Amino acid sequence: MPPSDFIEVAEDSGLIVPLGEAMVKRVCTQLGTWRAENPYWLLPPVSINLSPRQLNAPNLVDAILTPLYEHGLPATMLGVDINETALLSSSIAVERALARLAREGIAVHLDDFGTGYSSLRHLRNHPITSFKIDRSFVRGLPDDSQSVQIVRAVLALGDALDKAVVAEGVETPEQLDCLRALGCSQVQGYLYARPSGPEEVSRWFMSKVDTLATTVQGGAGVEAINRISRQFQQHELTSEIERLRESMPSLKSVANDN
Repeated sequence: MPPSDFIEVAEDSGLIVPLGEAMVKRVCTQLGTWRAENPYWLLPPVSINLSPRQLNAPNLVDAILTPLYEHGLPATMLGVDINETALLSSSIAVERALARLAREGIAVHLDDFGTGYSSLRHLRNHPITSFKIDRSFVRGLPDDSQSVQIVRAVLALGDALDKAVVAEGVETPEQLDCLRALGCSQVQGYLYARPSGPEEVSRWFMSKVDTLATTVQGGAGVEAINRISRQFQQHELTSEIERLRESMPSLKSVANDN
């Protein structure tokens, strides 16, 4: 069942709040399991969508931070996606809650940027880490000139405000090539992966670990690990790099040249 079939009903009935809390707990439980069973995995942050009702819930901060810390996870492993419409009715309490989450290290992403009730005020009043270009603009790439110009303008805005920009809904190599040419370095979409369960994600991670091990055995280990180290340190995951080195004896001698 796609989310579009039940999210609106859950939102209208108020069930979205306990449903969202259960989702946060499940994500944190899975991340904790992966860290415990596979300490050498370089787990990237996971983003969770917050609805308007969740955003205005009085226990928002505790509902997110408590499961994280119960599983011994750094806050940098979790992010929240909020669309512009959800911020329309935001209060001082919401601004304070988002500021608290940001101080703890949780990334706040402005989702579906450029649609709905767009307001640059959100970028000023909230601790936005990045904003995501809506898939409706990405869909027109590379042939629709207006879509190209809109994407170029959003990327320029992100650069000016020192915010990361992520392109959503990338499904074709042509779209990816166009985004790269425009200077977009972060994308998401079916071109890379479709929604998957924990088992399938685990297999994907293991394939990456096997590729890394093969690279190390082939003599390119120092370059590979340092490249990954630089990438993940941008997400404040330095501890993951160290755990990788300690867990794989052949990598303990890798020098950190950052």
